[in-house]
Amino acid sequence: LVGSEMCIRDSPYLRRAAAAIGDDAPLRGEWHALNASLAGTQGRAGDAVDHAQQALAEVGEEHAFVQALAHFALAGAKRELGDVPDAIAAYEQAIPLCRAARLAVPELLACAHLGFLYLIQGRLQRAEAVLRPALAGAGTQPVTAAARAALGLVLLEQNRLEEAGDQLQQALALAEESGHNAAAVQSLLALSRLQRAHGDLSAAQRTLASAAARVEEGVPGWVAPLLAAEQAHLWLDQQLLAPADHLLAESETPAGAVRDVLQ
Repeated sequence: LVGSEMCIRDSPYLRRAAAAIGDDAPLRGEWHALNASLAGTQGRAGDAVDHAQQALAEVGEEHAFVQALAHFALAGAKRELGDVPDAIAAYEQAIPLCRAARLAVPELLACAHLGFLYLIQGRLQRAEAVLRPALAGAGTQPVTAAARAALGLVLLEQNRLEEAGDQLQQALALAEESGHNAAAVQSLLALSRLQRAHGDLSAAQRTLASAAARVEEGVPGWVAPLLAAEQAHLWLDQQLLAPADHLLAESETPAGAVRDVLQ
């Protein structure tokens, strides 16, 4: 029922439920938290922020489920909006709340996204410290794909190429099993980077083409700058300066976002 905005607006059951909430603050909070999650999946980051903040205003710390869901949705929306410090703060709050509410999947995804954001800031040890424990107790469940992809990227930055390759191959296999397209694209882009590091530019181009095909199937907005940046890196490695310059100038992704990833 939360799969589309039409369900929220037109379902008689949900309309009756919304009308029946009345002055029940915890239920209002849960309603807003669910709407925040829905808005986030539909790319309506501004609406997600509004609903998440309303949810948090309705309930206190004793309502761990609503607090966890709202902070998780708020963090994702802030990440989509490019507000990395606020996204990090929200994920840092969401993780223990998810644990308290026994929301294992959001907790693991929050760790994955937090690790990636730490990576963006160059805080590699902090990123690994978040990702390793999250993966330690999760085994090889498909939901671990995003966290393994993020850890693979951290290992790449540390020049631990063999370990990075192992994590990224596992991440890709798990992402394909779970249907987590964003994690699959992230893994492919990191594998392309690893292939470039080994000097195999032809393999990197094939891997990048696979990533681009998956992007066409639909991914969150934050993935597009990563794809554009890796393509630009590959062209620069191939001494193809004109296509790289054209990509930055003409891409639908704001060039500034691409340059941030390139730096």
